[in-house]
Amino acid sequence: MWFVFLILSIFSIAYGFWNLFNSLSGFLSRWQIKPVIAGFIVFSAITSLPEVFAAAYSLNRQYTLVPLPMVMGSNLFNYTVLLAVVVVLKRVRINATARDEDFWAEILISIVLFFNFLETPAIHSLSLLSVVLLFIVYGFLVRKSKLRNREKMAFSSMELPRQHHWWFLFAKGLVFTIAGAILLVEGSLSLSAVTGITSMVWSYAVNGAIVSIPEILLLIYLINDNQISASLSTIAGSGVFNWVMGFAVPQYFSGLVLDETLHVRSLFGIYYATIFIVFLWLRYKGNKELKKTEAIALISLFCLSVLAVFLEVNFCQNG
Repeated sequence: MWFVFLILSIFSIAYGFWNLFNSLSGFLSRWQIKPVIAGFIVFSAITSLPEVFAAAYSLNRQYTLVPLPMVMGSNLFNYTVLLAVVVVLKRVRINATARDEDFWAEILISIVLFFNFLETPAIHSLSLLSVVLLFIVYGFLVRKSKLRNREKMAFSSMELPRQHHWWFLFAKGLVFTIAGAILLVEGSLSLSAVTGITSMVWSYAVNGAIVSIPEILLLIYLINDNQISASLSTIAGSGVFNWVMGFAVPQYFSGLVLDETLHVRSLFGIYYATIFIVFLWLRYKGNKELKKTEAIALISLFCLSVLAVFLEVNFCQNG
């Protein structure tokens, strides 16, 4: 049953995003929105919807150990597996030094949450306020970035000719995305029950990868459309949206606590170790193409982080 749930969630999330993209692409072209603004505000938001709905459903069902590892796994999946595969296949150059605000916004938001959980298992109001303010400041920095807003954007629809009104596509996209998120959560929990491995591990590895399907589809589309600046901003913007809207906000308003304090601290440690390795390596690469061996290294890094989560959970349980 878990296999059916996960397969259906993949198709549902992908189809939901396809409809959401088609419903919004006309607005972006009509208003000639700059590429990075669209990548951050619009695309990053809709690519984060699976995380938002999955987190909301999990917390509503009292599955408190699902949202945090899912968001971490999704962000690291984007920075490793997704980045490696798409960039290498499409031969795209990355100027990592031009996007420091992307990285630091994501890190600073996660640091606020990390220190919050050192003090209390619930998200404090001041922590949520700090996270939201950082989110707003990041959006302002992206909006003012001259380097990444040079050209105008003219998006074409993934569905030509368009057969339905934008509101119908948008509503259909939301329905399928919500259904996919619910199927994903239930599928990973069923997988946990069958294998005996805690849901934290499956939420990190499986949920984190599947909720990144919109980022995969969008990144391939944007690179094919020669919108490199918007595509790279989507990865970073999605990470920021995931932390704020996919974890902090639903966790705060649910009123639930993360009682697995030791696991939470270890998860943050694995997350920081992995993402800093990626950042330092991209800084070292500068404005160069990634080689296939380097792409394999990035993918291996994500796999190692999954293994680290698995070993940490087993160590704590056996200890």
